Amino acid sequence: MAMLSSTSSAAISADGPAPEDAARSADESGSIRQKPWLAWLWLCLALLGLWLLLGLWLRNERQVARAHEGEKLQSLVQTLDGIVSQQLIAIQAALQTVDAEYDHWRKEHKQADGESMLQTLTRAMPGVRLLMVVDASGRVQVSSMPELLGRDVADRPYFLQSRQHPQEGLLHITPPFQTLLDDRSVALARTLHDAEGHYQGVLVASLDPDYFSLVLATVQPSEDTWAAIAHESGAMFAVQPHVEAWIHRNVLERPGSVLEQHLRSQQPSSLHLQESRLSHDVRLVAARTVAPDSLWLDQRLYVAVGRSMASVEGLWRRQLFSTLLGGSALTLLAPLGLYLYQRRRHIVEQLRRQQRRVERDSAARTALALEGAALGLWDWNLLTNETRFDKRWCAMLGHVPHEIEGHVSAWEDRLHPDDGPVVRMHLQRYLCGELTHYTQDYRLRHRDGHWVWIHANGRIMARDAEHRPTRMVGTHMDISAAKRAEALLQAQAQHTQAILDNMVDGMITMDARGRIDAINPAACRMFGYSEGELVGQRVELLMPETERPHHAGHVRRYLETRVPHVIGIGRDVSGRRKDGSVFPMSLAVSEILQDGEPLFIGLTRDITERKKAEAEIEQLAFYDSLTGLPNRRLLLDRLNQALAINRRNHRHGAVLFIDLDNFKALNDTLGHGMGDRVLVGVARRLQAALRSEDTIARWGGDEFVVVLHDLGQNAQVAGLHAEAAAEKLLRVLSQPHQLDGHQHHSTPSIGIVIWGGDTGSSEDLLKHADHAMYQAKAAGRNRLCFFDPATQAAMAELTALEADLRQAIDCQQLELFYQAQVNEEGRVVGAEALLRWNHPSQGWVSPARFIPLAEHTGLIAQLGEWVLQQACAQLGLWAREPHMAGLTLAVNVSAHQFRQKGFLGFMQQLLARSGAPTDRLKLELTESALVENVEKVIALMVALRGLGLHFSLDDFGTGYSSLAYLKRLPLDQLKIDQSFVRDLVSEPNAMAIARAVIQLGESLGLDVIAEGVETEAQREALQQQGCHAFQGYLFARPLALQEFERLVVEWPAGGRG
Repeated sequence: MAMLSSTSSAAISADGPAPEDAARSADESGSIRQKPWLAWLWLCLALLGLWLLLGLWLRNERQVARAHEGEKLQSLVQTLDGIVSQQLIAIQAALQTVDAEYDHWRKEHKQADGESMLQTLTRAMPGVRLLMVVDASGRVQVSSMPELLGRDVADRPYFLQSRQHPQEGLLHITPPFQTLLDDRSVALARTLHDAEGHYQGVLVASLDPDYFSLVLATVQPSEDTWAAIAHESGAMFAVQPHVEAWIHRNVLERPGSVLEQHLRSQQPSSLHLQESRLSHDVRLVAARTVAPDSLWLDQRLYVAVGRSMASVEGLWRRQLFSTLLGGSALTLLAPLGLYLYQRRRHIVEQLRRQQRRVERDSAARTALALEGAALGLWDWNLLTNETRFDKRWCAMLGHVPHEIEGHVSAWEDRLHPDDGPVVRMHLQRYLCGELTHYTQDYRLRHRDGHWVWIHANGRIMARDAEHRPTRMVGTHMDISAAKRAEALLQAQAQHTQAILDNMVDGMITMDARGRIDAINPAACRMFGYSEGELVGQRVELLMPETERPHHAGHVRRYLETRVPHVIGIGRDVSGRRKDGSVFPMSLAVSEILQDGEPLFIGLTRDITERKKAEAEIEQLAFYDSLTGLPNRRLLLDRLNQALAINRRNHRHGAVLFIDLDNFKALNDTLGHGMGDRVLVGVARRLQAALRSEDTIARWGGDEFVVVLHDLGQNAQVAGLHAEAAAEKLLRVLSQPHQLDGHQHHSTPSIGIVIWGGDTGSSEDLLKHADHAMYQAKAAGRNRLCFFDPATQAAMAELTALEADLRQAIDCQQLELFYQAQVNEEGRVVGAEALLRWNHPSQGWVSPARFIPLAEHTGLIAQLGEWVLQQACAQLGLWAREPHMAGLTLAVNVSAHQFRQKGFLGFMQQLLARSGAPTDRLKLELTESALVENVEKVIALMVALRGLGLHFSLDDFGTGYSSLAYLKRLPLDQLKIDQSFVRDLVSEPNAMAIARAVIQLGESLGLDVIAEGVETEAQREALQQQGCHAFQGYLFARPLALQEFERLVVEWPAGGRG
């Protein structure tokens, strides 16, 4: 017990070793550390000096090896130079001999003597393969090889060189070339001259490459030596060892070659390093220029001998290896020896310190254990109530040791008031022996004022003679973080339970056998059971019997595959309540593991209201709200399905498009309410008159569509059935409707299209049926009409033409033509601007085709604006040309364009912008433009007349002219329509109408012009009746601008009679 007390006290009070022990240990360790540091420093310096000396020695040895090898190579290349030079001198002497004898052979015709002499010289010189004499024309006259006699060698380099440089005594050395004998050689050539010094030819000696290869082999001291002879051009003549790739390359083409370096040195002999392109090894090469003093050479040969640096430095590299090996061994062994020496000295010091370290370590381990466990230590003397707290205990409460008094009251004062009674009772029971151990959680006040949760453990360490406790030792651990985490988990659990208790969706927990483990209140309310009634039951209890096999299959597939989406994807199923009622619900299942066992959590939601809403949405989306019939969307879906089935079974059907005649009048007279009642009645009659498998839909407004299915495999039979059904509908829908005492008679117009085989899309069928319905209306209404493909083709053509017409303006396909207008004297006084369309694929399109189409589609206004813009611009240009300035220009203005809002402003801006003379512009209007809203028309014409414009009434007499308003219009001219002019001579009525128009114009003070005048008889008849202006093919057809201007210029000054 005494030992426990002393150990505990030491652990509480000790913060480190005694100061005097620490100082002594520091002195000892410092003296020990200083000596090793010095020894290692001296060792490093010694090894560094050793390696420096070795490096200098090795560097010097390498330089000596290179210099020695360089001298050997220089000697070899000098020897090789001597051999080659001797050959060149010998060949020069031989050629001089032949030069001296050649005139004798030629004059004495002793060619055989010359061949004999050349053969003798060739045999005497082992380095020469061929000697020959070539005349000035390039033909061989004498040769050591008779087979070459007469050969033309004018294209050979030796002949060309001697011809270009014919100096006497100059020895030409050619680059290596392919000889007449099909081998590679170098030729030496000497120029032949006659007594007067004229060029006579050339003496040629061809060198034997095999001989020179043998010479190169003789100077190779070892297998790794390389020797070569090269021409000044860079071409290789001989190489040893022989490598074919070296023979056929030019060494000067490679930057940094030995020959290039040698030439740059400008020395007769030089030494170089070169990396081989083929083997990539570095060589030491000696090069020398072959240049005998006694010879005059036009080009030089060069000899070179080289050796691989790997062989040159072989001995040095072996020295390098052995030196590095020895130095490395010394470098490794020296530190090892020093280390062993110092370790032996260190062991002695370690043994002396070991005992002191063991003593300190015991106290340090105890402190470390307490520090690592974050435990604070307390020691309580129960006899005196003196208490000792270590620094960690104090730190838990934010204090340092001297701030805590050594009495048990320091602990009691900091105890939480709510925890005090329980803590004291628990401690008392332990001291009395009722509890075997003391452990408790409670709160102590921190220095900052907050409460720290403490986990306390204690043990009685000493008792008196009567076995009463006298000393108690224990630890404190700060468990505030754990308590906070525990509180957080408890709050989360309560929050989760509150969510489960109050969530709208039901949640059911099941085990792997499908038995319900837990269920929340929402699920109980949903199924009508209490929690006690469901826990332990199989989940199939909550499903209709029809759903149970399906559910079992889902579970089985999931257990076999463990693929989450088999059960995890939410799906709509049916649930069964306690009272047996079935309702729709959504179900999503997920799996978790609890204690290693799978647990399934199912989320359910009653979707009865959602299903009702979906049904209502479907009703609104696919059915007409007024009649309850399928709407356009559902009709298209069913028609597409019918067409798909038809492609498989080849059956025919029909589409009937029904429109109620004059339904708008009913709405306007009796109101929309009555109209709706009629529509509902029509829907009921259609449903009663047709088969249940047929589709009846409201297309919109007063239009209905009927799809008749399965009318047979024959198209004619299907047509008969469709016609019978349509006639029945005509009868049924023509019956009067009773509307609050009123009888409303309504009739339908029905368009029919038969479908079967390749009938196109549903949209095409409906479009065709719609067209047929409009044909029925056009035929008088209250009838049926089958779709006519020819009519459809014509409409499609018009549709395409309309699309092209919309692009015509932007694509500059429109053009103005001009037809001359002449007076009674035959002079051109004006023109009418006529619109023409040059279609890119159809050519010129007749105005009779595209003008009505433009009026029908509303494009006539845009076309009219373009015509006016072009006409005004042209008038502005004519005003500056004397021969055109007096002409008037008539432009047709459609009724639609004339009645457009802003037409007056448009004309004002156009005239101001173009600069056209307003008194030369004449607007031609038809009667249809004037009969509606006469007062506004007159006001507009007066305003335009104020701008200076003139008006002509076009096609007068073809409509229903009213003299009452005609005399009020500010017109300037009446135009007799060409329909009257055409029949003028043959038809008395036409002549009477023309005469009446002319007389009307005279009485109103208006000019009269006749259009369509094509014969002289027509012109004379009109002129006799008082018409003074004419327009037609008799004078000129409509012309393009340039043709019309040329027509006016060339028109006779006196006019055409």
